[in-house]
Amino acid sequence: MELSGPFSLGSTDSQLIRSAQADHPNSWSVLVETYAPLIYQTARKSGLQSSDAADITQNVLVQVYNSLKNFKPQNRGSFRKWIKVIARNKVIDLCRKRQISITILNEDIIADCEQRLGEGTSEVPNQRLRGIRKVIADVRGNVSEDTWQAFEAMLAGFETSREIGKRLGMSETAVRLAKHRVLAQIQVRLEKDAPPDETA
Repeated sequence: MELSGPFSLGSTDSQLIRSAQADHPNSWSVLVETYAPLIYQTARKSGLQSSDAADITQNVLVQVYNSLKNFKPQNRGSFRKWIKVIARNKVIDLCRKRQISITILNEDIIADCEQRLGEGTSEVPNQRLRGIRKVIADVRGNVSEDTWQAFEAMLAGFETSREIGKRLGMSETAVRLAKHRVLAQIQVRLEKDAPPDETA
């Protein structure tokens, strides 16, 4: 069925967000139709059953609806990242509550690390990207869950170190150190694993 109103699935994210924030007719329905599949897939890729993923999707959308008017876009793609951060946090909360293992995919964090640690480079060969992903996955497995969550939240940039610390039961200093320590571990590993420069 065609969606009526000034905004449709063809609208840009920024237009759609502004429309939903202003309570324009039909805008919230379009936003849900646009982003619900992303939330659901994030939950499913984390290892949850379809029923749990559906519950996570509903809970995330409720939180997004309640917080939408306070959302301030920081850059292109920030709304999508914000939603995925909320979804990951909901997944983690559910897994901890049920004492089941967490399998969170960190492609967004990996991409962010690649950008931050590879500033000044133009193109990175696919083999090098695979190496970067492996290093980040290894470091992820060697730090505590709270340390990784603090690191992830600091990179996402939607909470202050104080807010993150309150949520995770950590001090602001510990939250900031978590980010720097994880990035440092990643950088050391990347430098160690980098192939030697070839000279003519």
